[in-house]
Parts: sequence; structure tokens; C-alpha cells
Amino acid sequence: MIMELPTDGAAVVRERLSLVVVSGLQGLVLDVAVLWLFFGLRFSFWVAMGLPVSFMGGVAVMGLVEAFGILPHHLIHSLETPRKNRRVRARAGRRWTSPASAWSGRWPV
Repeated sequence: MIMELPTDGAAVVRERLSLVVVSGLQGLVLDVAVLWLFFGLRFSFWVAMGLPVSFMGGVAVMGLVEAFGILPHHLIHSLETPRKNRRVRARAGRRWTSPASAWSGRWPV
């Protein structure tokens, strides 16, 4: 018996990443060429060096923003769930053992 995947997601991601890299390099070359024509080689070099650094800095800042948004959410959820389950089990006389069966029927606010 041979199992085959109907679609290979890694190939699509690899193609998209290579497209991003090629587009970035083309943009960098065009940027250096245009800046060299108008401002000189030294200025265009430093602008070209600053672009990847600023891009990596932006990605790092967005990662921090994402982390500071997700971490408190998970902490609140993980601290809230056992307390809610204890209340429900105490009210039901400890009939239920799983948190899924202790659902109160209301959506969280």
C-alpha cells in the first residue's frame, strides 16, 4: 500500500518564497541604480544596506506585537478555564469529569 499526498503544500510555499526573494533582489538593484543616477554611489550603497536592516527590524517588531497580544490571551484563558470547571463540577455534585461536558451553554464574553 502506497500513500500519496494529493497536494504538496511545501512546493507552493517554496515557490512563493523564491518569488519574494527574486522580487526583493530586483527591487534592490533598481533602487541602487536609480539612486546612483541621481545621488551617487556612496549614498545608494548606504540606502541599499539600510533596506534589509529596516525590513528585519519591522518583522521583529511585528513579532513582538503579536507575542504581546497572544500571550495575555492564552494566560487569561488558561487561568480562567480550571476555575470555571471547578464551579460547574461543584454545582453538579461532581458528576462530570471532563471540561467538555461541563459547558454552561453560554458563549464567553
